[in-house]
This record gives sequence, C-alpha cells and structure tokens, in this order.
Amino acid sequence: VASKTGALVGECMASPGHLQQRGPRRTRRPWLCIALSLVCAGAAVSVEEQLPHDPLDDDQRDAVQRVRDRLAEGSIAAGKLGVVMVAGPRESSYSPLTIPIWRAYCKKHNMSFFLQEEQLNTGLGFEWTKPRLVLELLQRVKWRYFIVVDADALPVDFGKTFEFMIKVHMRYKRYANDEINERGIFCPWNCDEEYSSASEDGACGGPLLSGCIYWVQKPATLRLARSWYLKRKDDSLPQQDRLVHAFEKVKDRNYDQVFYRDVQKDVGRPYSKFIKNFGSWSKEFGWNIRARIHDFIAQHKEISKIARRAEEEAEL
Repeated sequence: VASKTGALVGECMASPGHLQQRGPRRTRRPWLCIALSLVCAGAAVSVEEQLPHDPLDDDQRDAVQRVRDRLAEGSIAAGKLGVVMVAGPRESSYSPLTIPIWRAYCKKHNMSFFLQEEQLNTGLGFEWTKPRLVLELLQRVKWRYFIVVDADALPVDFGKTFEFMIKVHMRYKRYANDEINERGIFCPWNCDEEYSSASEDGACGGPLLSGCIYWVQKPATLRLARSWYLKRKDDSLPQQDRLVHAFEKVKDRNYDQVFYRDVQKDVGRPYSKFIKNFGSWSKEFGWNIRARIHDFIAQHKEISKIARRAEEEAEL
C-alpha cells in the first residue's frame, strides 16, 4: 500500500508533460489526486498522536544495562557515523567471517562499530533485539547517522562510507516539493531484480531491514523506533516476519518520515556493488550461507587479506 501511495503522490506532483512522456498509462487522474490529498491529510493527523507508554517490562534488564555501560564508555558512541550489527545464535556459523571485515571497514573510515550478540528481551524472537537496540542507540550515541547491517552482509567497496547513500538515496527527491528533510529512517526497498514499474503488484514489497539508515539527530526518529518496537505486542500482525510487518505499519502512517528506495545495485543483494548480502538461496551453495560468504572472501583480494590478518591476530 505504501509503495503504491508513493507512486501516486509522484503522479499528482508531476507535470502533465512528464506524465505524457512516460506513455498513455501515466495520464493524470485529477479525481485520484483529490482523494489522495484527503487520505494524506488524515495520515498527517495520525502521526501527531501520542504513542502509549511502553514499560519495557519484557527487557532482559542485565543485557540492556550492559549495552548502556558499553555506550557510556564514550569511545564507541562518539564520532560522526556508526555501523551496527545485530547477530544472534542463528548467524553464529557465519558472523565470525563478516565481523572482522566490518571492523576493518569502520577503522579505515574512522567510524564506530557496535556489535550486539546478546538478546535484549524475553518472550520474543531474537530479531526483536534489533529495534530494542535501536531505541538505546538513538538516546545515547553522538553519531549523526548509523546504518544497521545483518551478519550476512559484507562491505565490498572500501573506498567510500555509507554517507553517499544518505546523499544519493535517503535524500532522493521523488517530486519537486518532496519533504526530504523530514526523513528519519531510510531502508532499501525489497524489489524484484527486474521489473517495469515499482507500483506493479509484486514488484516491490516492504523494506530490507539490513541496510537501514537512522538519522540520530532527528527527534522524530526516536518516535518512529518506539512505534516500531511497540508493535511487538500487536496480535493483528502475522507471526511470520512480524518484525517486517511491524515496520511496514510504521511506514504506512509516516509517509514523509520513513523512506524506501530500490537500491539493490548498491545494497542488499549478492550482486550489489557497495554492501552485499548473502542470505538468499543460491544454485551453487543452496542455503549454506557460511560457505557462500567464505567463497566470496577467498576470491576477493582485499577482503581476503583482511580476513587472514584477523585470523592471525586471533591466534596471538
């Protein structure tokens, strides 16, 4: 729904000439623009609603305190940019391969690296540690932005930081008066490798939560994260992929504050040029993610050197 709404907003804001250049299917529909303006007005009102108090009574309190203690040290939470990885028991077979690479990448660019391997809540799947950690980070770090990556992700272009994603993707203008400075969270859009239009059914569906960027200094970002984490208690959401569905629900009510874009050329896929993700099935390796990552590292000259260096340091 959110993806189609974005496409329709673009249609309403575009000039008639621009629409005509894209073919007869893109003819302006004034009645639709009027209806959409009423819908968006209603959504804007809902954004201002106060979120209910969350007592966080399902916290693993000792684990949360350990996060706070680490952040209080200062060196981790300082700096301009941060990279955050949440890696649980399911990722333990391959996270040791990717963690050293991310550490080296952050060291090269003078960025902070924060690794979370301990669950922060009870009675929930480990995946809910991600938004719980985001809540802590947004309240305690001094970074301007941070990116959250999964353990199956690897930085493959050591020549640049993820700042280019902010400039090129997070601040991308869909139409002339797009409120790009309202965006507190950017996520890669989960789109098919090939499609003719993002508004087609099945072309794009929801976010890829690995590769999301959070604007720390934007007050609205904390509210968005709170809204996301509150939905762990929303029984109307399906059990399967509830974390993603919960994020989608936040996006639906915060069109200007949460932004998706198809960035698979740069991020999120095995063929991406900046951050690759290897969590999908492949013909050669099936679902053996560790073997797939190991094979890639072995064939990548720069990354294989970093991996060997990490192994040598671990043996000392």
